[in-house]
Amino acid sequence: MDTDLRESIAFLYQRFSRYGDNRPLEGCSCCVDPRESERLWHAPLPSLSVDDLDTYAAKAMTTWGDVGHFKRFLPRLLELAATEIDRFTMPEVLFGKLADAEWRSWPGDEASAVDGFLDRFWIHSIVTDGREESIGTVLCSLAHAKETIGEYLDAWICQTSPAAFRNLARFLHENGDEVLRTGWLFNPFWERRSQQQREVLVWLCRPSTSAFLHAGSSALDGFDRYGYPLSDALSLLEAIERKSMTGWIPGQGPPRDLFGLLGGLATPSPNS
Repeated sequence: MDTDLRESIAFLYQRFSRYGDNRPLEGCSCCVDPRESERLWHAPLPSLSVDDLDTYAAKAMTTWGDVGHFKRFLPRLLELAATEIDRFTMPEVLFGKLADAEWRSWPGDEASAVDGFLDRFWIHSIVTDGREESIGTVLCSLAHAKETIGEYLDAWICQTSPAAFRNLARFLHENGDEVLRTGWLFNPFWERRSQQQREVLVWLCRPSTSAFLHAGSSALDGFDRYGYPLSDALSLLEAIERKSMTGWIPGQGPPRDLFGLLGGLATPSPNS
């Protein structure tokens, strides 16, 4: 973990330390064991693992506790996500809880701490090699917390780290065939964030994205660290670009004309 990300996590712990154990954590009597609520609520945060918090992450504020309880666990949840996101059953749901809790409306220091973590987690993810989880999972999870991810996509192609090139190749290996076949990204959780998904698809069609991957292919002698030829990723990206220029309408019916959005993100009307 790099210094910036570590500091953003420390900032989370500082800002959310005000949410102590003065109120009991309670859940739906049908699906939450009161003994588990008590155990989690009184355990030291750093001692809690993904196994401890995975179920809570999926049920927070819907059937288990309220926003105040969520804020108490949030530093540890995000710290675990930064290091072990692949071990959460549904990390997209975890990050979506931030949107559910309307984190942008929280007190300024709390919102700033969350925003700083999300930004640093993204940069750390795209410039880091060897993460077992898909970079696509990280991006989709962040899309569940943010109203727009355009700045993250722009930041990706501004990187010069070899890992940033490789991660884009991995993203295309995961999503390229699905985009060409259906017009949508592979992870079904993108269906919950259609606007952010459109941002990604438009970004894939932009010349700057292609230029970035071409530069990476040259810098890495055509292969990523796992032996995949970057030419395969380039071929997928070029095929997506060609489809976008032929009036191809991916998916079924409006408002799925994602590749008509190159001039903007407004969805065409059914009669256009």
